[in-house]
Amino acid sequence: MNFNEAKKLSCGEHLEHKTLKNTSGLIRVKVNGKPKLWKRQPTKIRIPYKYGLYEYGYITESDINEWHKI
Repeated sequence: MNFNEAKKLSCGEHLEHKTLKNTSGLIRVKVNGKPKLWKRQPTKIRIPYKYGLYEYGYITESDINEWHKI
């Protein structure tokens, strides 16, 4: 996924990691909110996600190329 596609993500969309796997296959997460963008740093982005029942995290500009939209 590139930066422009990531800016257009919305809550509820699903993403999949290209290489990380668990016992049932590739890791899938659900976007849990609106992507955060900064005015002073236009190349910075933070996308909140939910994985499973209790795990939350963020996808940043450094690892955005490792994810793709399902």
